[in-house]
Amino acid sequence: MAKRCILPAIVIAIFMGPKTSSAQDNAFDAWAVFFDAVSTDWRNPGKPSEDAITQLSPEDLRLISAYAHEPFRQPNAAERAAFERLDLVAPLLIEATRSRVYDPGNDFSQGVDLVLPHMWLTRQAAHCMTALARRAAVDGDASSAMEWTTRLTQSSGQIAQDQTMIGSLVGGSIFSTAEQQLGQMIDAGLLDRKLASEYVDRVQWIEAQEDPFGFVPALIMEREIMAM
Repeated sequence: MAKRCILPAIVIAIFMGPKTSSAQDNAFDAWAVFFDAVSTDWRNPGKPSEDAITQLSPEDLRLISAYAHEPFRQPNAAERAAFERLDLVAPLLIEATRSRVYDPGNDFSQGVDLVLPHMWLTRQAAHCMTALARRAAVDGDASSAMEWTTRLTQSSGQIAQDQTMIGSLVGGSIFSTAEQQLGQMIDAGLLDRKLASEYVDRVQWIEAQEDPFGFVPALIMEREIMAM
């Protein structure tokens, strides 16, 4: 069983210290901190570290994921407990979605043996942001709901820079989830169109690119890998 603590020192260091983020920061560095908070073996798949400390248990992630896919409602008791722990690591998601630049450092020389342990964790992160947006919406906090939906969309453009077809597909899927959720919140009267228009303004990078989810470079890389 993974050990628990209230808040790791590294989180305190990041969020108590001065902000130095710029448009050129590699967002994956911040994502790695979140991954460490939810997984004990992503850096070495199948070999969990005995010293690893996770902030969210597999059961927490299961509850949060289920909530993210259900109709708008208040969390039940078990979900509220999971959200309390998620709230502790939510600042990591904020930090991870600041920059548009994303490079996980994939070693493509491994060819078909390349492992992408960050991919499923990115999906888990998307479920967390979806759930945070939905909870904020039902609590009447439309600004927070829009903020988390925007960050969800930002993450879709990040993972799409993975240069793998699965990365592009996951990016497109996350984007579709964000767009769908935005429409659902508007239809349910939980988000007004003014806030929705702000969302559109903040994700202009999608319209500004012919291939926002990197399918062309991913296809080229896939062909190169298969030719090895």
